Amino acid sequence: DTTQAQQTRQIQQILEARCLKQGQLGQTPDQVKANCGCLAKVGAKHLQPAWRKAMLEGSAEQGLGPPMDDQVQFQIDALQTCPAIAPYQPRASGQ
Repeated sequence: DTTQAQQTRQIQQILEARCLKQGQLGQTPDQVKANCGCLAKVGAKHLQPAWRKAMLEGSAEQGLGPPMDDQVQFQIDALQTCPAIAPYQPRASGQ
């Protein structure tokens, strides 16, 4: 379904932009960009439906509960998929 794929790409872009804004997942801008891009792909897979909807609509995320469906599994997947982020230990709260 192309709509689903487009929405997932949008979510990844939003997550990546937030990560880049924090600028904490690397020592150089290139490292931060690569690490944020990788983490955004993992995050998009684990994001709760209510959070997906809010991000796509640009609406408030307050009161939606935790962003990830399974925080522990998200962190495991993130470290397995993106080993370069390990020294930086991202705050996975999405803030």
